[in-house]
Amino acid sequence: MPKRTGVCPFLFIFAHMNRFNTMIKSIFATAFALLISATAFAESNASIQGVAFGTNYETALKGIKGQFGTPTSINNKQIEYRNMMFKGVKFEKVTFNFQTDEQGNTYFSEARFTSRPVNKKNALKDVELLAKTMDKDYPGVTIDWEDDDMPFYKGGSSPVENNYLFTVCIYPAGKAYTTVLRYGPLPYVRN
Repeated sequence: MPKRTGVCPFLFIFAHMNRFNTMIKSIFATAFALLISATAFAESNASIQGVAFGTNYETALKGIKGQFGTPTSINNKQIEYRNMMFKGVKFEKVTFNFQTDEQGNTYFSEARFTSRPVNKKNALKDVELLAKTMDKDYPGVTIDWEDDDMPFYKGGSSPVENNYLFTVCIYPAGKAYTTVLRYGPLPYVRN
């Protein structure tokens, strides 16, 4: 009967370990590819009605006019609309803001939708409706609570930093309330 030297079991274990290592590497490579894909999707999804954040002023202006019509006022830093419906809520004022770098390049960096509901109950109704609607477009919207027991929603992924894309909140001012849906501001230009 031949004597076993122990080499064969070592090779058997080594072969299985090698397959296991290859499998683990494949799993990590797949997970990394999915992460990169999700990041690319988040960046490409950072837009309003198809107008991507980071777009230059001229291109964004054309896209914004195409989606929302003729602005109420316009300059090279801001495009403004009045009395507009968006995401099921009527907003009294909507502004699209731009940053300009030292070379004169412009970047679409913020959109702010504001309304002045008649009371706190309507303000709460508006932010809840907006949060639910935004969660359909950007799954995973989260809620925090301000010191005055007002809800503060946030969600989406910023294309330029590890942060959220938008917030939905209420600003109380005495007996008046302002409901705000704000995308950004995204820091394309850092001072």
